[in-house]
Amino acid sequence: MKRLSMMSMIENKHTTPILLIGPRGSGKTSFLYKSYFKYATDNPDTHFDVMSTPTYNVEIIPYKSHLFQLWDFAEISSCLQYIKDDIRVIIYMVDSVEYSKESVSNKSRENMVWLLNNYDKVLENTIIITVCNKQSENGVMDIQDIGNSWVKDKVLMQLLRGHDWRVFASDSRSGAGIDTILDYIALKLEQRNNSITPWDNLPNPNHLTDAEFKQWFYQEKPFLFFDHYCLIRIIYLTIMNEKPPNILYDILSLQLDNMETTKNSIRYSETQTLFWIQMVSFSLLKYPLLDGEDNNFNDFLIRSKLQQDSWKEYYTLKLFYSSKAAKQFLPPDKKTLPNAFKSSSLALKGRHLEIDYQVL
Repeated sequence: MKRLSMMSMIENKHTTPILLIGPRGSGKTSFLYKSYFKYATDNPDTHFDVMSTPTYNVEIIPYKSHLFQLWDFAEISSCLQYIKDDIRVIIYMVDSVEYSKESVSNKSRENMVWLLNNYDKVLENTIIITVCNKQSENGVMDIQDIGNSWVKDKVLMQLLRGHDWRVFASDSRSGAGIDTILDYIALKLEQRNNSITPWDNLPNPNHLTDAEFKQWFYQEKPFLFFDHYCLIRIIYLTIMNEKPPNILYDILSLQLDNMETTKNSIRYSETQTLFWIQMVSFSLLKYPLLDGEDNNFNDFLIRSKLQQDSWKEYYTLKLFYSSKAAKQFLPPDKKTLPNAFKSSSLALKGRHLEIDYQVL
């Protein structure tokens, strides 16, 4: 199905081109039309039959304040003539059932390495994500194992640096996971659109290695922006470096209270800081680092499955961003936090904390 003509797609200057690539049968067309019927029509549960794609399918998907121009290509070779400077996002879809075959997993990574090696300049500013589709089916390879196979490919990880790469689970036939994927794309596009400011000489934290990011932070230098992912990242790196989390408070307060950057930057909050310290601590207990595994932040995110909106499971928006929560720790009002604390361990206190939490 090609509902819109090629010329109308090109002439629509307000859309965001997204390439959906991956092997045949991985669920790309189902992802496209599940998104189309859900967001572009009044009939989100419309049944559709999927036929083999000759070359490509393309639709405009309205999502929040964005118009995503989503291209579903039959093969990687089919998309090459459409790779241009205006491509903002690439979604690489894998079949989570077939991916357990070594030949399939190797081919998917080889395809991405080839693409980034041959189109590195054109795709320099492109957001790239991996979608592990068919996660609800029997016999699937777990998303964490799929993500680890990419992370352990050092050549691929070097090429993906600066592309805001993440791994997501989905089931395109039911639509599960599509909202999370499009939310992430929308967030990253907004961050990048807002990055052209009078503070352009400031570093984008997403373009820094873990070592560079940690050094810049502890030298108390400003970033272009500082969002919840940055907060999770510095907490993780601090704990892994065996520094007491207490030292975070004063630097975070100085950094965030004086940061005049994009609207995606967060302000300092005792509640938010302690919440993320607890979630990172709990995740390190639940998903310990195994022998031979790297301890970089991307690996940790894949293992822990933490998202920057994970707080919504525990707090209401009103409480989490309240002025009182910024000044002192407030317990969750929706769900009790997982227990990463016990009384026999090191005390963890913020500058104005009214409680005496202990961290493992």
